Amino acid sequence: MHRQVKTVKTTGFNLHERQSRRCMFFGSVFILALTLYLLFSPICLWAAPFAKYFQFTQPDGVQLTLWGEGDEFHAVFETTTGYTVVFDPIQKAYFYAQRAADGKSLISSGVLAHNTVPPGLTQHTRMDHDAVIAAARARQKQWDDEMGLSKRWSRLKSRTLGTPLAPDEVGALLAPPETTTIGSLRRQERRQSVRRPD
Repeated sequence: MHRQVKTVKTTGFNLHERQSRRCMFFGSVFILALTLYLLFSPICLWAAPFAKYFQFTQPDGVQLTLWGEGDEFHAVFETTTGYTVVFDPIQKAYFYAQRAADGKSLISSGVLAHNTVPPGLTQHTRMDHDAVIAAARARQKQWDDEMGLSKRWSRLKSRTLGTPLAPDEVGALLAPPETTTIGSLRRQERRQSVRRPD
């Protein structure tokens, strides 16, 4: 007589396997979420932010301590007492700032930042929020145009992924050759040298 052996298949996982699979799942979700965040976060998050004190010597020799906060596309500078200042590139000096009438920029009050604060000037003067965003985007676009990073990135993606570039990304598009070229002379020479004698 033959004896029949019944095998019992377990459909469930043991506790250790379930925990392992759960860790792998959540780890994968975390890595995916982090990757998506980095890919789709605004470019201004990738700028080099700073918030620190700076020493500056005015043209008349006075040492000035300023608090600066921002990044390379938008920054605000204040005296240690909290009054906003702007730099005048012609006079190469910092002046107390006041808000322009339209609120879209900060302009010089005409008083050097180490002198007595002009009457009526308020602390922590800022531009309109929308104007700050527009100015930062304009500076970022100017920087990108000068550095050519977007164009270089498009070319790299095109080479890697095989997607065609738009004509303005490439410049002048060259026509393909009229005849098809297959192989090269060197390759043919190698084949001939490898052939076995008959």
